[in-house]
Amino acid sequence: MYHLSSNIKTHQSATLIYKALCELIREKDYANITVKELVERAGVARATFYRLFDSTKDVIQYRCDTAFIELNQYIIDYRFKKNLSEPTNSTSLLKPLLHFWYIDSLIIEVIIKANAFDILLNNLETLFEKMFFKLDEQVNPDFHKEYFVSIRTGILFNILIKWIQNKKNTHPDELADILIRQFQEVKNF
Repeated sequence: MYHLSSNIKTHQSATLIYKALCELIREKDYANITVKELVERAGVARATFYRLFDSTKDVIQYRCDTAFIELNQYIIDYRFKKNLSEPTNSTSLLKPLLHFWYIDSLIIEVIIKANAFDILLNNLETLFEKMFFKLDEQVNPDFHKEYFVSIRTGILFNILIKWIQNKKNTHPDELADILIRQFQEVKNF
């Protein structure tokens, strides 16, 4: 677990530690990175690390959580800029989500290298739960929120991992169009 206050200096130290982790993970396997190496590279005291984080995985968790807060705001801004007033649905969420990760996918790259997929999966699930909280069984008796969220989380998780592994070789808009066509094909199957 990470333990960060709202203090600016605390977040600056956390950012230094994250950047150091990113540098080290390019040089060696995540499993071989020590806290000693991390704090030396970050230029912070070991005590600072342990005041903020319990483990190196917590550094990844912190940055991923922060990225998803930024993603949420990005989606809101994107929808406002595009004048999208209809309720959020999977397809209206897809393009801004892919654009966000196209711009900065470093945390997902770190997650892949660290084999910390649970962090990404949990953040995606939370995102979908928040985005679709208004949908409930009273409006649609066939709606099962847990399956709705699980399906979308699983699909997007796998797509993001594959896309990042492929070095984002497809533009986000093109990828969104491909996915929407494939969803339609599955629906018609």
